[in-house]
Amino acid sequence: MSRYKRALFRSLRLVLTTGASIGLQYGTYAALVELLDIWYMLASTVGFVCFIAANFTLQRLWALRKRTRPLYQHVLLHSGNQIAILVILYTLIVYLHVDELRAQALAMIFPAATSWLFYRKAVFHD
Repeated sequence: MSRYKRALFRSLRLVLTTGASIGLQYGTYAALVELLDIWYMLASTVGFVCFIAANFTLQRLWALRKRTRPLYQHVLLHSGNQIAILVILYTLIVYLHVDELRAQALAMIFPAATSWLFYRKAVFHD
């Protein structure tokens, strides 16, 4: 397989694993907030833990195989994103009175977009 095709398939696998992980994070958050009436900040943090577990595992085993760096680097990168999500989430709910589900979805957009800028250097070997 050509180098171009390998890179294309790797990118597609990354998009799929990231999408699945984000879906799990949001689904966990929504279930905890709506069904179990858990405080939105705690629910977001639990969703983040689910995201980390799924994202690292899927990328390690399928998307990139052994090209990932250690788990602690993966956690450090995404922890910054989660802190941003919590700040944005709190601001949206407390000050702008956005409902909890919509606020989480909105809060996840900016950190997810910015992490793509740093992701390759911070997590993966070339």
